[in-house]
Amino acid sequence: MVKAVNPHTATTNFILYSLNANGMTNPVKVNHFNTVIALRKPHVFVVNKTKTRSKISKTLPCHDYDIYEEPSEPADNHHIFKWGVVVGVRKDV
Repeated sequence: MVKAVNPHTATTNFILYSLNANGMTNPVKVNHFNTVIALRKPHVFVVNKTKTRSKISKTLPCHDYDIYEEPSEPADNHHIFKWGVVVGVRKDV
């Protein structure tokens, strides 16, 4: 069973935001992600499947977060890159 709650009425003080991005090369997608982070202010965020060899951490809200990034790996199939993960931990945690 899954229960969705409004973050402002949740009983816990710890907020985790996770996104299976399926690629973070699109500026519109990055902008939307940054907007969500600015509004929700999670303690930790995780972005999976960045699918880019370039580091995207410079486009994320790095002033409030310590960001750890593992770039994607070249792929042999139809994708240019696969995998890739970014973790941001708010500096006051």
